[in-house]
Amino acid sequence: MIDLLIKGATIYDGTGNDCFTSDIAIDNGKIIKLSNNIDLESRKVIDSSSLVVTPGFIDFHTHSEIYGLKDSYMKARIAQGITTDLCGNCGIGIFPLNENKEYLLPLNDDVLGHYDNYSWSDFSSYKKVIEGRMGINQAYLCSHAPLRIAVLGSDSGRIANKEEIDRMCALLDQALTQGCYGLSSGLYYAPCSSADRNELLALLRVVRKHDKLFCVHHRIEGPEIVSSIKEVLDLALETGVRLEISHLKIIGRKFGYLLDDIFNLFDEYTAKGVDVKFDQYPYHYGSTSLFSLLPAHVLALPRIEQMRVLKDERERAIIKDEMLHPNGWESLYPVVGPDDISILSLDHTHEYDGLSLSQIGKIIDKDPLDTLLDLLADEKGAAVMIDVTESEETLERILKHPLMCFGTDSLYSTPIPHPRSFSATIHLLKDLVLDKRIITFSEAIRRMSSESASRLGLKDVGIIKEDMRADINILNLNTLAPTATLSGGFTKNEGVEFVIVGGVVAYEKGVYNNTLTGKLF
Repeated sequence: MIDLLIKGATIYDGTGNDCFTSDIAIDNGKIIKLSNNIDLESRKVIDSSSLVVTPGFIDFHTHSEIYGLKDSYMKARIAQGITTDLCGNCGIGIFPLNENKEYLLPLNDDVLGHYDNYSWSDFSSYKKVIEGRMGINQAYLCSHAPLRIAVLGSDSGRIANKEEIDRMCALLDQALTQGCYGLSSGLYYAPCSSADRNELLALLRVVRKHDKLFCVHHRIEGPEIVSSIKEVLDLALETGVRLEISHLKIIGRKFGYLLDDIFNLFDEYTAKGVDVKFDQYPYHYGSTSLFSLLPAHVLALPRIEQMRVLKDERERAIIKDEMLHPNGWESLYPVVGPDDISILSLDHTHEYDGLSLSQIGKIIDKDPLDTLLDLLADEKGAAVMIDVTESEETLERILKHPLMCFGTDSLYSTPIPHPRSFSATIHLLKDLVLDKRIITFSEAIRRMSSESASRLGLKDVGIIKEDMRADINILNLNTLAPTATLSGGFTKNEGVEFVIVGGVVAYEKGVYNNTLTGKLF
């Protein structure tokens, strides 16, 4: 008797090929047979004759690691058919840790969410914490911010010297040896923004030695984006590292014309031998820490010191001038504008949730920039914003590009996260693929499954075929619909009928089975 038999499936197998019809026999966590009219006795049979079957989705860019520690069943992931997460992105991560970890926690609280028990020190000891308590599969990058803070401590907002760089390289080498799939950096965020070329080249040579990935939120996503992308392409060219540009977008709706220059850069460097791809989430508005709008030298301060300088009249005047007239860094405040920056969540008050800085300024009778600084000066915890980053036309052109693979950039640090945290997969498939037809359904499934698996070197997921791990979605395309909104919080999407992780049904017609069959890759 086998564990599970799926009958009459219309299968999009993840290769990008046309769909086909077959039964699927599953036993001991694997697909053991693909054939029509399989006649095997099974403990459970699913009739999928009117449904569509796909591989479980692989999220190449997420920030779900703390969420997974709080909810081992990972319900927000399961409910949108995501069965594998790549964690540790944007240089923000949870290892390595040492006596300096107190300087890392405010950054993690903003993006990953608060967690009290950081009981591990490196990836190896972290694995012992999560193995056996995972609702979905996870793979990890080694993050740049913990490396810098482990070595530089409270002084991480400066250029590192050679001895300090060597110590970072040793920690990175250890993490990659322990099983991390690459290095991530967030060159836009402190403290990664303080890394100079020497540091980055040294770290990337370690990555290249292990033949792993460099995933990077590059420095500037606004009007100077072309030079910013060229910086990381040059690093990849010099070191030979495989490059993944995180959540490619152009911030500022009026700068969409730069996309042709970016695509030309990719063609140019691909011709030079650089292995470059990018991921993107399917929304024209993003979400990140509200504090990220501040200059890097302010971001590098401990939170209590940030609050002090923001309340000091003289210091505030300097900060405002830096934000309005940036020199050598990207200030998103004037690029996006206060009409398009809204509060998603503030720990200290929910009075302004959903309102733009301009709207809040009118309520309290202050300039929008002073409004922003007032809010941050009063915030001891997390502050998360929504910002309209680009036009829908620019987003769709990015999603169509052949180098694009799928990511959600999910955040779970606030009570009401960005809708991408709950509905990104279904929004892409329903609104952009089935309705707008920006790419074919089979190509979308490929980019959400086998493309990411191949990029990471995961051999047994991403394709529906015999001997592969049974991570499978069963969808009803007639009812498929995203349900998350900017004000709604956690939701279950329509049309996700079954989600199978490791051969076990984890989600069935809106009911969670609270399974822990995820694997640590």
